Amino acid sequence: MYALDFHVHHVGGQHQPPKNSTDEEVLAHAQQSRQVIVTSNHDMIMLCGERGASVVWLDPHGQRLRIDQQALMAFKGIDAWCLLLGQAETPVCLRVLRTKVHVLPVEDGAALAEKRYREIRQRQAFKRAARPLLQQPFPSAASTEHAEEPPPSASGEG
Repeated sequence: MYALDFHVHHVGGQHQPPKNSTDEEVLAHAQQSRQVIVTSNHDMIMLCGERGASVVWLDPHGQRLRIDQQALMAFKGIDAWCLLLGQAETPVCLRVLRTKVHVLPVEDGAALAEKRYREIRQRQAFKRAARPLLQQPFPSAASTEHAEEPPPSASGEG
């Protein structure tokens, strides 16, 4: 990106917050140094909405992006993102999909990210609850030791 005259940085890079920094620390640094956050993390997008900070949301909409896919999206879109951010009169969320970019007020982007976050959590909970019985953990020996004795059989044996 530097070769293309885009001065981008990443968490953990020189003069940037360390890798284990909180979202609040990363955003505070970005705001102090006039940087814009580029992320696919819903929590960070919601925080940018709360703080009124522009953000670029790499939104794969239902899929996870590998780091190389994120980098490719950045290379393809950075010119347009810079133009859109420069034209914005108020903080915005650039919601970057695979083939297009939506410009939203940052509060709307944060609300959409929160909705998406809740949907993902609900889907995960549903998948956990719907696991087949064979995948459910078996009771431990300790929990079956004190089980009640079975009732005597009807045939009188036992």
